[in-house]
Amino acid sequence: PGNDYHLEIVLYDASTLQPVGTARIDGVTLTQPTVRRDVTPQHRFDGLAVVEARLERDAAEPGERVPVSVRWWLAQPVAEDLQVRFVLRDAAGQLVHEATAPIAPGFGTSRWPEGALVERTYAFRLPRALPPGAYRVDIGIAGIEGTFDAGLRLRVTPSTRVFEPPQLPRRLEVTFGDEIRLLGYELQQDQNALSLLVAWQALWDLDRDYKVFVHLFDPAIERIVAQRDAEPRSGDRPTSTWIAGEVVTDGYHIGIVTLPPGNYRLAIGLYDPATGQRLAAVTSDGQRLPGDRVVLEEAIRISR
Repeated sequence: PGNDYHLEIVLYDASTLQPVGTARIDGVTLTQPTVRRDVTPQHRFDGLAVVEARLERDAAEPGERVPVSVRWWLAQPVAEDLQVRFVLRDAAGQLVHEATAPIAPGFGTSRWPEGALVERTYAFRLPRALPPGAYRVDIGIAGIEGTFDAGLRLRVTPSTRVFEPPQLPRRLEVTFGDEIRLLGYELQQDQNALSLLVAWQALWDLDRDYKVFVHLFDPAIERIVAQRDAEPRSGDRPTSTWIAGEVVTDGYHIGIVTLPPGNYRLAIGLYDPATGQRLAAVTSDGQRLPGDRVVLEEAIRISR
């Protein structure tokens, strides 16, 4: 809740994902939170209490982000904007990792009315070198001594991450948004489909989910005739789970059976699905690519 929101409407060209125009409505106010007096909390930190907490997944690899949902109840007003602490403990109860976050960004706890019932979902990243095993996630409040065992149990599995690039016929070095590098690809064509295998590398620990676009287009008129838009590995490996140096291979298939004969080209890139904005594509010598896309070297011929 609060009055510091705006609503943005974007009209965009579906074939290129480029914005055509935007409209913004400022001063959007969300109503006050639900107020309850008959709540029985699991644990109370002075005026703020935990009503319910749950892990949105019960297993994760080292380096991945673990989402945690917490329902809070304000038993009595607090003067500060508090932060939640997530404390990861091993099977012996020893602290192995800790992360903090604002309890409600944009609507700090000092603004909550007494009895406010607020639920938020957070995500903290596991250490890259965390050994596999059984762990528990305790909840605390920054600046308040002690933590609460909310019954959150997490299984950390052995890492399946890869850091060595595969051997691909075509090697590239194009960086997208200074966050992800396209290392290379392999393209195959048969009568029914195009099969593209690419290798991405994360330059940093990423915290945003981007989508990949693969466009088959007529270069004479720049018309897209077929496309594939998806998160990496069909959503199984979103970019927010990638860590620095990790290499992720992914495959994309585009059917060509119904396409008219002709000469085509294939382009690939990344964009933010929240805004439709493409990530800037820059070559190793610092040149920004037109349309923020990589047009593959191969000319694609479809004949019947």
